[in-house]
Amino acid sequence: MGIHIRDAAERRVIAPHTSMFWYGEGNLIPKRDWTKKDWRPEIHDSDGLAIRTGAGERIWRPVNNPMRPQVNSFSDTSLQGFGLMQRDRHFDHYQDDAVFYEKRPNLWTEPQGDWGAGAVMLYEIPTTSEYEDNIVAFWTPRAPASAGARFAHDYRLRWTGGEPEALSVARIVNCWTGQGGLPGRPHRENAGKIVVDFEGERFSGLDYRSPVEPAVNISNGVLLNSGCYPVAGQKNYWRLILDIERNGAEPADVRAFLRFKNDAITETLLYQLF
Repeated sequence: MGIHIRDAAERRVIAPHTSMFWYGEGNLIPKRDWTKKDWRPEIHDSDGLAIRTGAGERIWRPVNNPMRPQVNSFSDTSLQGFGLMQRDRHFDHYQDDAVFYEKRPNLWTEPQGDWGAGAVMLYEIPTTSEYEDNIVAFWTPRAPASAGARFAHDYRLRWTGGEPEALSVARIVNCWTGQGGLPGRPHRENAGKIVVDFEGERFSGLDYRSPVEPAVNISNGVLLNSGCYPVAGQKNYWRLILDIERNGAEPADVRAFLRFKNDAITETLLYQLF
């Protein structure tokens, strides 16, 4: 795709995706909307943004229905792919026998050639229904869109029901949030809990005695507690639990993955804890 800039522009939008996220099992409908709650357990076309960076890292960012419009930027160089994905494929999680949200396709954008430096942008807009596309993702190059400039951004689009590419790491299949702290102890104000489930062959042969550990980085918050372990009765399935205290009213930015002997064996979770 060739682009010729006639007049200077503040931003170029490459390969835009749109989708809908009202609420999910790990991100329930906000309190402001309880009087309008639908009977179905969760309603969304996509539950996360997947990114494969130029360095080969696989990132998963669960999408949200925020209290106010918000924008997140994920900087990268030589991006290898990104897309809005629907990973929850269980009918009983939605109970929708009319539009079947568990069958919504994934859309994956795969650059052809080197796109250089830029960022995947994610816009999340509040919604109170399933009839508004409130999630937008696209690539924006770092180079200025000056009048007279020419650019080429070729890419391949893939619509899939599963993962668009083979993963070398375990993928994130669930993400829940809730009240932070330990059971039976007083709740700490501004403390929240994130629970993440990973699934994949990278866990083959590992058990609770294996030296698997969380790698966690937090901005605008403090890690109170963390741990990871295999879920009993589930094959190649591990759970990560994080208790985080936010610094004030702004969200805590969380980056986390599991590693084994210093090697990343899962996708990287990016999350904002409000």
